[in-house]
Amino acid sequence: MLEPPPLRASPIDIELSTDLLEVLLDYITSLHPKELKTNFDDTKALFLASEKWGIDPSIMASFRRRMYNLSVNDPWDLLVWASKRNDRHMARAALEKMTPETFARGRRRYWDGSSFWMSLDELPPSWQWRLLRAALDNPTEAVVTRHEKYEWTSRKKMPWKDVGKMFEERKDEHFDNDEEDLDDGDPSQASGSPSDHHDTK
Repeated sequence: MLEPPPLRASPIDIELSTDLLEVLLDYITSLHPKELKTNFDDTKALFLASEKWGIDPSIMASFRRRMYNLSVNDPWDLLVWASKRNDRHMARAALEKMTPETFARGRRRYWDGSSFWMSLDELPPSWQWRLLRAALDNPTEAVVTRHEKYEWTSRKKMPWKDVGKMFEERKDEHFDNDEEDLDDGDPSQASGSPSDHHDTK
């Protein structure tokens, strides 16, 4: 009598380094996980893995908070990633962590070149238009000069702290075909970031 072939488990695509997997398992299994010391990209990888595997939203919220806190060093990183997810709430959090100067300076990795325009080019065209409309009163009157540092001299419609809100809430024909946001919540909660109680779907 022939015996059935032994069952073989299908490999699981982990997509995390050993160190990051240990961090994730610590958060899953421990009541008091270790403090996160990951950089922005590693924290993003943890968040994406948690999202993919349907891990508890409270754990995802911890990774989300870490990303928001790290984005203080370069909010453009968070803004670019938000654009790839069509997540306007996250974009608002990134903009609220900027100042007019950091906005004009662009992404840190491009500081040796035309950093603002190179950074803007990383956003979808519809996001570029929306961002400029939110940030500038009249783009023809916006002047960015570079001496020892960047200086922002444009006349804005509102204080910079309100630019993120305007970006998130603006409705116009350029966004009629946009997908629905992948996140819910009010960025004004949780230290000026999108609420950790509403995780990306």
